[in-house]
Amino acid sequence: MSYYETSAEKSDYFFFEKRTVDPIPAHFHSRTELLIVETGTICVSVNGERRTLRRGDVCFCDGFSVHAYEDAKDLTAYILLFDKTCFAGFASRYPDKTFPAFFTFDDFSLLDTLYRHYLSAPDKSLALTGVCTVLTAEFLKQVSPVPRITGNGDALICRILDHIERRSEERITLASLSELCGYSREHISRTFSKYVGSLPQYVNRIRAQKAKALLAQGDKTVSETAFACGFESLNTFYRAYRAAFGISPKKTKKTP
Repeated sequence: MSYYETSAEKSDYFFFEKRTVDPIPAHFHSRTELLIVETGTICVSVNGERRTLRRGDVCFCDGFSVHAYEDAKDLTAYILLFDKTCFAGFASRYPDKTFPAFFTFDDFSLLDTLYRHYLSAPDKSLALTGVCTVLTAEFLKQVSPVPRITGNGDALICRILDHIERRSEERITLASLSELCGYSREHISRTFSKYVGSLPQYVNRIRAQKAKALLAQGDKTVSETAFACGFESLNTFYRAYRAAFGISPKKTKKTP
């Protein structure tokens, strides 16, 4: 599943953490996301390119890059999420450029120092700007900036994911997306498969996620919830719900 991570757009949504990573399906947001592996491994996908990362490997997700995390094993990683203000110094010196999606950086002594500084800082936003400035300078010793290219596929998949996130209760098909975006059904299908996978599975996962939230409220029956979220049959709803959460929707529904 892929989705537009709307929570990441809040002005106070930023962090610098050291932890493992749960599987996160393909998603995108305007903020930059940075992951540096200290121990273990993790499979990461950025704009359709998949890599297995190990100690010292970096994943740099520029704004609106479609990315996903899966198959983490014994993982400990430094993870940062920040907006463009934290990256202003780099942007002013290297307009229209960014860092590669994948490169290496293994100065864990520096990372630990920056992490402890961030944790102890009373103003986390200001501290994160400082952390990003230092890391940017250090990264430039290891790797050269590359042109920031927003290909047609990147822009198209972001538009599709945003549309489905907002209109998932409606009937969504290759034909409707083709009409919306102005591309052929074949092009929509190829692009979606490259970045995300199966369109029906993705749409049903989004619908199941919304159904889970509705069921937890307890205001609607299971059937009412399924149809309100865009499912055309209860059998499809039950299959999608079990695939997404491993349980029956009846076990989620809030009872009086």
